[in-house]
Amino acid sequence: AVWTALLSGYSLNKKHEDALSVFSEMLRNSILPNQSTFASGLNSCSALGSLDWGKEMHGVAVKLGLGTDAFVGNSLVVMYSDCGNANDAVLVFTEILKKSIVSWNSIIVGCAQHGHAKWAFVILGQMIRLNIEPDEITFTGLLSACSHC
Repeated sequence: AVWTALLSGYSLNKKHEDALSVFSEMLRNSILPNQSTFASGLNSCSALGSLDWGKEMHGVAVKLGLGTDAFVGNSLVVMYSDCGNANDAVLVFTEILKKSIVSWNSIIVGCAQHGHAKWAFVILGQMIRLNIEPDEITFTGLLSACSHC
């Protein structure tokens, strides 16, 4: 818990390199990261545009059995989107076992940010078919997608 608090503190204070150093140190000391650790660490990867670090964290999450967890998966979707890798963002999204509205919004906004309006609307169609009600964030993401059409 102390390590995660330290990493999160660095991330929240925009000391992203320090946050990632804490993540590395945790692994070196055989301290297993939890969902919150991944969320903060992946936020730092996003802020730095560090796809390599993000992929490394993704690999660790998968090894720990957290690759399909919604909390970690949502953070991975955002990180891949922020780093310009829409394909991996979609792939991670499809692997999330229990998608929340945050999961759906993360992928729609990610697609919208990178000019993939068609993908965003296809995903909206999937939401509707699954009786998942879009919210304000969903519609904001879709409007953003339209601005790239």
